[in-house]
Amino acid sequence: MNINWDFKSWSSSKKTLAIATVVAFLSLFMPWIKVTSAFGVGGSANGWEFSTFLALVIVSIPTVFALMDKELPKFNVQFFQGPLRGTVCGAYGVITAIYWMFHAKKSVMGLVGTKPGFGVYVFLLASVLAIYGSMKHTQGERAN
Repeated sequence: MNINWDFKSWSSSKKTLAIATVVAFLSLFMPWIKVTSAFGVGGSANGWEFSTFLALVIVSIPTVFALMDKELPKFNVQFFQGPLRGTVCGAYGVITAIYWMFHAKKSVMGLVGTKPGFGVYVFLLASVLAIYGSMKHTQGERAN
């Protein structure tokens, strides 16, 4: 695995993808779910506690391929050719974040409620940034 670690020599799309991956990784340490009760007791759970590591790995795939100067593998489905190949990974991150946003909004007989924490919103932002970087990188590949 040959990766050029000189940040200054990277294209803007590689920088965007790398930043998206770092932000997604950091978001897993932030609260994803906040729990509150009618009795004033509360807490939170971060992204690592919800098996979101798979989503981080999938969102990071376009970054790894871009930094190795390799093209993402082609799908046999015509719809996924071109810039949509890399965006599938970012879309998985978006779907994961949206799932946890809506999954977190629960209440048990009005006594205990949960709501999404800011980590899930940061992960959503990182996933959207990964989609943008993937599309930009793939369009740059076709221009060369």
